[in-house]
Amino acid sequence: MTIRGDRQKNAPPSRARHRLTAAALLALAACVTACAANPSVDESQSAGVAGNPAALPAVAAVASIAEQVPGKIRTTGVLHVATSATLPPMTYVADDNRTLIGLDIDVAKAVAATMGLRAELTNAGFDTLVPGLQSGRFDMVVSSMGVTAERQRVVDFVDYYNGGQGFLASANTGFAVNDLIDLCGRRVAVTTGSTQQSTLQDSQHICTDAGRPPYQLQAFPDTNGAVLAISGNRVDVMYSSISIVSYTAGQNHAFRVAGRYKRAMVGAALPKGTPLTQAVQQSVQHLIDDGTYKRILDKWTLADNAVQTARVNSARTS
Repeated sequence: MTIRGDRQKNAPPSRARHRLTAAALLALAACVTACAANPSVDESQSAGVAGNPAALPAVAAVASIAEQVPGKIRTTGVLHVATSATLPPMTYVADDNRTLIGLDIDVAKAVAATMGLRAELTNAGFDTLVPGLQSGRFDMVVSSMGVTAERQRVVDFVDYYNGGQGFLASANTGFAVNDLIDLCGRRVAVTTGSTQQSTLQDSQHICTDAGRPPYQLQAFPDTNGAVLAISGNRVDVMYSSISIVSYTAGQNHAFRVAGRYKRAMVGAALPKGTPLTQAVQQSVQHLIDDGTYKRILDKWTLADNAVQTARVNSARTS
């Protein structure tokens, strides 16, 4: 695997706020209880998401799928894949400040291998990914990109992950959050500049309209601070992406998933109308059927967000 490009600084705010190093994420599992007991601990140095180091088995090429790869790509033996490595545990930069890791990266490499290709990864700004596909710079984008009707007009998508938003709470609690109204009367953590923050700011009226006490919104500079606020009993729940919520709960039993909200399909993006889309769809479906896909999701403790079918262009356009 070859990696090109530097870490980008122009990721959208809602993604950039979740940007964490693997070292920092490892520290959270060890520190979260101690930090809660010792208020003098510097929270800015003690949180994060650590990747499961378990290696995945090699993925073999499937001749019937490889034959469907466009000749130009098949001749080079390289699949040019772009990602915006700002969203652990989906796609981010390892502690060496060079290697790209995450669920998205594992999926991209497995898809390429199934087609008999080598993935060449480029770390790029999120807002450059679709233009890069359209210009021919990239063959495929795997970057936790939501499948929407608007995007589907200019690129093709192959589903590989059931994303969306979620709520993280202490394992010692038992409340459920099925909708925003379930947050009424609770202290809610979000990351500054995130979609979740703006959603809650715009929805303040739902509690008073229902005759319930309002939720208390607390914004933190990053996910680290929000998670530590739960462990320190300074907030009741964190509202974030389902990937971060599921991963944190899976890595540390001090936390649990209190609810899932606004599920949204995530897909690999490809140039509109390319025959490569069919090859990628069959590749993802093959990985689902032979168990490789499950092993990837298990590695990142995200099995609850699996899809069973690799659909093409699944967003409603009507």
